Amino acid sequence: MADRTMQPIPRRLLAACAMLALATGAAAQSDRNAERAARRMQLQVQNLQQQVDAAQAEKAKAEADKTAAEKQLAEHAKARDEQQAQAQRRHDEQVAQIADCSNKNERLVKLSAELLERWRTKSVSDVMRQHEPLLGLGDVEMFNLVQEYRDKADAERYTPPPPTTKR
Repeated sequence: MADRTMQPIPRRLLAACAMLALATGAAAQSDRNAERAARRMQLQVQNLQQQVDAAQAEKAKAEADKTAAEKQLAEHAKARDEQQAQAQRRHDEQVAQIADCSNKNERLVKLSAELLERWRTKSVSDVMRQHEPLLGLGDVEMFNLVQEYRDKADAERYTPPPPTTKR
């Protein structure tokens, strides 16, 4: 009977050892799982760090592109402003030329009106004096008058300015 009472203790011990072995195996398995989980986490951290690095590189490239685009925009704006200033200068020159032409045209109209009035009011004595054969003073006077009006008309002739060189 003593064998029977002794027998249950080793079974209990055996069962406890088995449970301990299972627990130890489970703990070892748990440790391996923890190590695997830690490795997975490390890989995820490395992956996330690579993604952060790539995002920072992308951000730096985008900022460089933005800076280059702003510089190019400033250059285009400067070129546009220069072209606009040049166009304004040409416009102002043309307005001045038109004003000059208009003034000269007005003086030519007055000159032609004066000539027509002189011709219209020419008397018979003026014609006789012009064709006086002895001294020919009338012809000289008429020549001087024609030359005077020709000089006045030439003074009012429009001469365009020399073309400006394009830059």
